[in-house]
Amino acid sequence: MRLMTAGPTSSLVWQEPVAREDGSLLYPSEIAQYHVYYKFTYEKQYHLITIPDGSTTELSLSSFSPGIYDFEVTAVDQQGLESGPSQAVQITVI
Repeated sequence: MRLMTAGPTSSLVWQEPVAREDGSLLYPSEIAQYHVYYKFTYEKQYHLITIPDGSTTELSLSSFSPGIYDFEVTAVDQQGLESGPSQAVQITVI
């Protein structure tokens, strides 16, 4: 899974994964939800936002307080299996 940003700091956008951890195919219809893990860069523990729609690949950052955040995203399939995290990205919210 690859994380991207849209606009200066307006949204976190990611691509849906096409393979499972074992390399087998993962079809979009098999993705039940996403977990977005975030924290201020100085924090040790991540917070969780669940995106309950597996077809949604964007999170608005408009409600986030200003600061520098680290984000990671995982996919959760219909059986509840969670993927490993994406590569972390750092975003400055103004």
